[in-house]
Amino acid sequence: MDRVLLLLPNEPTVTMWNAFLIETVCTFMFVMINLLVKTGKTSPTKDGLLCCFSVAWTLLAMITVAGGKSGACLNPAVGIAQTIWGMI
Repeated sequence: MDRVLLLLPNEPTVTMWNAFLIETVCTFMFVMINLLVKTGKTSPTKDGLLCCFSVAWTLLAMITVAGGKSGACLNPAVGIAQTIWGMI
Protein backbone atom coordinates (compact mmCIF):
# COMPACT_ATOMS: atom_id res chain seq x y z
CA MET A 1 0.00 0.00 0.00
CA ASP A 2 2.89 2.38 0.68
CA ARG A 3 4.17 1.94 -2.86
CA VAL A 4 0.82 3.05 -4.26
CA LEU A 5 0.82 6.18 -2.10
CA LEU A 6 4.20 7.20 -3.51
CA LEU A 7 2.67 7.39 -7.00
CA LEU A 8 -0.14 9.75 -6.02
CA PRO A 9 0.34 13.53 -6.24
CA ASN A 10 1.15 15.04 -2.86
CA GLU A 11 0.24 18.63 -3.74
CA PRO A 12 -3.17 19.61 -2.34
CA THR A 13 -3.42 22.65 -4.64
CA VAL A 14 -3.38 20.80 -7.94
CA THR A 15 -6.20 21.90 -10.20
CA MET A 16 -7.43 20.35 -13.40
CA TRP A 17 -5.86 23.16 -15.44
CA ASN A 18 -2.44 22.72 -13.76
CA ALA A 19 -2.51 18.96 -14.30
CA PHE A 20 -3.53 19.35 -17.95
CA LEU A 21 -0.88 21.97 -18.65
CA ILE A 22 1.94 20.02 -17.00
CA GLU A 23 0.97 16.76 -18.69
CA THR A 24 0.63 18.43 -22.10
CA VAL A 25 4.01 20.14 -21.95
CA CYS A 26 5.82 17.05 -20.63
CA THR A 27 4.16 14.80 -23.20
CA PHE A 28 5.09 17.22 -25.98
CA MET A 29 8.73 17.33 -24.87
CA PHE A 30 8.98 13.54 -24.60
CA VAL A 31 7.35 12.88 -27.97
CA MET A 32 9.44 15.59 -29.62
CA ILE A 33 12.69 14.00 -28.40
CA ASN A 34 11.54 10.59 -29.62
CA LEU A 35 10.71 11.96 -33.06
CA LEU A 36 13.99 13.87 -33.31
CA VAL A 37 15.96 10.76 -32.42
CA LYS A 38 14.09 8.53 -34.89
CA THR A 39 14.39 10.91 -37.84
CA GLY A 40 17.67 10.49 -39.71
CA LYS A 41 17.77 14.08 -40.96
CA THR A 42 17.89 15.67 -37.51
CA SER A 43 20.05 13.06 -35.84
CA PRO A 44 23.68 14.25 -35.92
CA THR A 45 25.12 10.84 -35.09
CA LYS A 46 24.45 7.24 -36.01
CA ASP A 47 25.35 6.07 -32.52
CA GLY A 48 22.34 4.20 -31.15
CA LEU A 49 23.55 4.32 -27.56
CA LEU A 50 23.55 8.11 -27.52
CA CYS A 51 19.98 8.14 -28.83
CA CYS A 52 18.89 5.71 -26.14
CA PHE A 53 20.48 7.85 -23.44
CA SER A 54 18.78 11.00 -24.71
CA VAL A 55 15.36 9.34 -24.65
CA ALA A 56 15.97 7.86 -21.19
CA TRP A 57 17.18 11.14 -19.70
CA THR A 58 14.25 13.02 -21.20
CA LEU A 59 11.82 10.51 -19.73
CA LEU A 60 13.51 10.81 -16.33
CA ALA A 61 13.34 14.60 -16.50
CA MET A 62 9.66 14.61 -17.45
CA ILE A 63 8.82 12.19 -14.63
CA THR A 64 10.70 14.40 -12.18
CA VAL A 65 8.94 17.54 -13.37
CA ALA A 66 5.40 16.13 -13.49
CA GLY A 67 5.63 13.54 -10.72
CA GLY A 68 4.70 15.75 -7.77
CA LYS A 69 1.82 17.53 -9.47
CA SER A 70 0.00 15.05 -11.68
CA GLY A 71 1.59 11.65 -11.13
CA ALA A 72 3.67 11.80 -14.33
CA CYS A 73 1.57 9.53 -16.54
CA LEU A 74 2.67 11.54 -19.64
CA ASN A 75 -0.82 11.42 -21.07
CA PRO A 76 -2.96 14.54 -20.52
CA ALA A 77 -6.26 12.65 -20.44
CA VAL A 78 -5.02 10.21 -17.81
CA GLY A 79 -3.43 13.05 -15.81
CA ILE A 80 -6.71 14.92 -15.62
CA ALA A 81 -8.67 11.79 -14.70
CA GLN A 82 -6.14 10.91 -12.00
CA THR A 83 -6.31 14.44 -10.58
CA ILE A 84 -10.11 14.46 -10.56
CA TRP A 85 -10.18 11.05 -8.91
CA GLY A 86 -7.74 12.28 -6.25
CA MET A 87 -9.91 15.36 -5.56
CA ILE A 88 -13.03 13.31 -4.91
